[in-house]
Amino acid sequence: MIMELELMLIRKKAFKLYKKAADLGHLCGMNNLGYFYKEGIGTEINLQKAFGLYQKSAYLGSLGE
Repeated sequence: MIMELELMLIRKKAFKLYKKAADLGHLCGMNNLGYFYKEGIGTEINLQKAFGLYQKSAYLGSLGE
């Protein structure tokens, strides 16, 4: 049970850090945040936000890596 709680906290922290990176225009941050939204990691599933982040990062030159 403790490990599950730790994992949840780690995922939420990772989500916050990817969001900060994405907000600063970091392409990998946008892609990773999109994946977190798509899979519901550290947040609720939000396919609209995931798609928007993937689309924005592609427009800015990301190859999706």
